Amino acid sequence: MESSKKQRALNFLKKIYYLTRKSWKYLQVVVTLIIWFTVAYFIFYEQEQLLQIINHTKLTWEWIGLAILLLPVNIGLEAWKWYWMIREYYRNITYFTAYQAILAGAASAFITPQKLGDYIGRLLYLSPEHRISAALVTFLDRLSQLGATLLFMVFASYYLNLPWLYSFFLTIFTILFHCFLWTFPRWFPWFNQYIPKIDMYVSPISIKLQVLTSALSVLRFTIFLAQYILIFKAFGVPLKGLWALCCFTFFIKSFIPSLAFSELGIREGVAIWVFSHYSNINTMIVLQATFILFIINTLIPATLGGWLIKNFKI
Repeated sequence: MESSKKQRALNFLKKIYYLTRKSWKYLQVVVTLIIWFTVAYFIFYEQEQLLQIINHTKLTWEWIGLAILLLPVNIGLEAWKWYWMIREYYRNITYFTAYQAILAGAASAFITPQKLGDYIGRLLYLSPEHRISAALVTFLDRLSQLGATLLFMVFASYYLNLPWLYSFFLTIFTILFHCFLWTFPRWFPWFNQYIPKIDMYVSPISIKLQVLTSALSVLRFTIFLAQYILIFKAFGVPLKGLWALCCFTFFIKSFIPSLAFSELGIREGVAIWVFSHYSNINTMIVLQATFILFIINTLIPATLGGWLIKNFKI
């Protein structure tokens, strides 16, 4: 009985796969054009700010270059993390495939709410029977990255001397969140009451793998942080306490729903609010530093990922 239900589910996925395969040439052109059109529109819309940064701002471009060089490291860490999580269910995946999947996910996330397209882009690189498992694993991956953001924010809240009640509740919430994160894969038998046979697709993740996932998430957040600080350093901003303000900005942004290509205004607004309340850094510098970070970590991966989707064969 159990095997027949699993077979029906797999047959349904295969039908979707073959239908998608028939129309893929047309679909990939449409998706790629949407991604590139959105990128082009964004560059056109923000051209004044781009020209202002290039022509009217005194920057130490070496620091910007170093922040750009950290981009493949950033993507590489995410690919490494996802690679090891997916290998629990799909042994044939390679690291190079995982790296491409992360870029494709960045492209499709660029045009979808809350970056939900990230799942679609990654799952393109897996066969149909592994996509349910991969979607759930990707969800755990994103939760792990959020856990790293929360962890850094706890330290930042004490450094910035936020009201003790905020820091206290943030600490408790972070502890509870990580308890949930580390035990979530072991709840699938309970979820099976409401989502039939979910345990057929995802088995409990080992403690060793969870430690690796959390460590890579922390390391990746450190790269995000280093990029932001390097960009501020290019503007000549003093580094004291800068890490905490950057953590605060990332933390607030993590909980605001948005489209990736439209999140710049939100990210800028959040950054300006944080930095104006807790520092005397010039607002224009905060605006431009946030803009440059967006170009490096969102716009460039989306453009590269759009090319991968355009040339992807299924």
